[in-house]
Amino acid sequence: MATRTRVKVAPRRIPAQLLMERLADTTTTERTALQRVLGVSPLSAEDWPWYQGVLGEQEVGHELSRLPLGWHVFHSLPIGTGMSDVDHVVVGPQGVFTINAKHHRGGRVWARGMNVRVNGRRQQYVRAAQHEARGVARILADAGVVGVPVRACVAIVGARGVDAKVLPDGIDLAPASQLVRILVSRPASLSEFQADSVCAALERYSASMVPPTQAVKVHWEELHRGERESRSVRRLWSLAGGAALVTGALTLGQGAIALAGALITGLVH
Repeated sequence: MATRTRVKVAPRRIPAQLLMERLADTTTTERTALQRVLGVSPLSAEDWPWYQGVLGEQEVGHELSRLPLGWHVFHSLPIGTGMSDVDHVVVGPQGVFTINAKHHRGGRVWARGMNVRVNGRRQQYVRAAQHEARGVARILADAGVVGVPVRACVAIVGARGVDAKVLPDGIDLAPASQLVRILVSRPASLSEFQADSVCAALERYSASMVPPTQAVKVHWEELHRGERESRSVRRLWSLAGGAALVTGALTLGQGAIALAGALITGLVH
């Protein structure tokens, strides 16, 4: 039986590492007994986008792990002088790609040209993806790797629908589940020597970057578990409240039953 081979992942960084580090700095996993009983989330409204971002980058990282032999993946690659990174950089026979993960569970994404809308609200996803691709191209140029184009991809996680057409040159926008197919179906554009040169440049660039600490990993695991538990508790409270309404309605009569049913629908949905 042939040995099954997979994409090579750079070992120093993990998917969503920068976002996990931010959450470790801004959140606490400690909650009082009353908060746990009431299902109070450990996340504030300000933390929620970072949390959703971690889930999105992890899902895209999982998708990229399905790439075949000959591909290389770099996760959470810091870029520029601020607190920003490229979610994923992918190198393979089909070229160099930056991947920007966007998590929109249950949303609808529409894209035409530079115009991207999520549930009707305009987003600057194409412009941001182009900026990331240019940043990686500069890293390669500074390392002496020239003449290698970098293509930008926006990977949408969890959306109910993605309708993307007539995008600018050098940009892909698609569901994360289609990402691997899109990458491997492009025409080959890099020689083995070029791909090795790109990977060597990115490895040198990221050599001094700190891998995730055990504390950051543990904090994320506890935070994620706490959020899932609080969501389950809130759901139980909603169901318990609905059951109480039904009991009261049976006592008060048929007219109240209709009212209780309407209220239950509002609580659950």
